[in-house]
Amino acid sequence: MRRAVLWPLTGLAVLVGLAVVLAIAGWLYVHGQFDTPGPARDERTVVLPPGAGCLRHRRSVEEAGVIDDPVLFVAGLWLEDNQHSLKAGEYVFEALVTPRGVMEKLVAGDTVTHRFTVTEGMTSAEVVAALSAAPVLMGEIAAVPAEGSLLPETYPLCARRQPGRADRAHEE
Repeated sequence: MRRAVLWPLTGLAVLVGLAVVLAIAGWLYVHGQFDTPGPARDERTVVLPPGAGCLRHRRSVEEAGVIDDPVLFVAGLWLEDNQHSLKAGEYVFEALVTPRGVMEKLVAGDTVTHRFTVTEGMTSAEVVAALSAAPVLMGEIAAVPAEGSLLPETYPLCARRQPGRADRAHEE
């Protein structure tokens, strides 16, 4: 009778022990690989759309060639509890950036800031023409503002590029 009770308990203890060993091995693997250089041999620009989750962001950096193991990247995000902390925007990743470096940049929101300067003496039509020619912007300007309503200033631009335009615009 006693032996009949011990065998299932021993089997359960072995399974729990094996699960703990596998969990620790997985954590060590992810932790070690999360700090190895990525595949990109040159600088890469990636635009992450607002409202997308960590899986969409993972797909964007993978398609740009910044990371090579998407499962490892998502596992690292979960282990660091940053899966919900990624920020949208335009990012430039240096060559050989680690998955941890990618995560840290996305969590910090270290985005590219584009600026547009309206110089003194520019007419509203010239400002609209310059904005329409800006490669980081898309869409049309519906109307030319009234003369004198645009102050000479340097303004930050919010880039909203179409997919596929990010790398070309960064290289220009």
